[in-house]
Amino acid sequence: MKISKIEQSKIKTLFKKYPIVAIYLFGSRVRGKIGPLSDYDLAILLDKKIKKGEYFHLQLAILSELNTIFSSDLVDLVVLNKANSILSMKIITEGIVLFTINEFERISFEARVISRYQDRAYYEDRYNKIMFQQISSQGV
Repeated sequence: MKISKIEQSKIKTLFKKYPIVAIYLFGSRVRGKIGPLSDYDLAILLDKKIKKGEYFHLQLAILSELNTIFSSDLVDLVVLNKANSILSMKIITEGIVLFTINEFERISFEARVISRYQDRAYYEDRYNKIMFQQISSQGV
C-alpha cells in the first residue's frame, strides 16, 4: 500500500467532519502495481442515517478534500451505499479497510453485499449460459 502515514492521518480526520463509517483503499495501489499515472481508488461507506439525496454532495466534498490530501486530482471515490453489488463485492474482497468507526455497521454492510452478490451471481451465470448457447447455435 502506497499511502504515507501523514496521508493516513489526514484521511482519518475526515471521520470528524463527515458521516463516514469506513474508508477502503482498492485497485492498483493495493495490488502493488503503481505507475506514474496510478490513481487513488477509495471507497467510503456513509452512515446509514444519511439520505440518498445527500450522497452526491458528500461525495464531492470528500473528494475535494482527498484531492488536497494527496496533492493530486487522480482520486476516484466510490460511495458504497449507492454502488452496484459487483463493484461493492470487488471493493470489500480485494480492497483493504483503511479506517472504520463502526465495525458492526461495516460488517453488516459487507454481509448484505455478499448476500446480494450471491443472489445475483446465479442469474448472471444462467444468463451467460443462455447467451453462449444462442451465440454457439446461431452465431453473432
